[in-house]
Amino acid sequence: MPTTGLTIHDDCNKVFKQFKSGTDIKYITFKIEDEQMLVDQSGAPGADYYERFLASFPANEPRYGVLDFGIEKPEGTAHKTLFYAWSPDESDVKLKMLYALNLRAFRKLFIGPSIPVQCADLADINFDEVLERATVFEED
Repeated sequence: MPTTGLTIHDDCNKVFKQFKSGTDIKYITFKIEDEQMLVDQSGAPGADYYERFLASFPANEPRYGVLDFGIEKPEGTAHKTLFYAWSPDESDVKLKMLYALNLRAFRKLFIGPSIPVQCADLADINFDEVLERATVFEED
């Protein structure tokens, strides 16, 4: 699948299907370990979902994340899927390269249409900036 021979663990498919159903899971973070893509964390909807999602990113390791982002509009809530590529500056260079090499294929083949969000620190992904990005951009 992705360019480095990475395999996707069955739990990724199971949890992602729950995420796409829109009921139990608001976000998922994924990590690469032993040449496999694994679910790192997932979280349920709730008032503090965005803070919990941000807290799931480690300070010194890359991750991928998907988030069901709700945008309030007069006609109701619009849901957008955001795909986060978390790559903090403090990460090991080889690990950052591994995530960069697999980013496009993982997103295209597994996640599907989503709004990309590149981030190296929490300042890159404050709620207001992400809200603006999600409002302006269409999922690709």
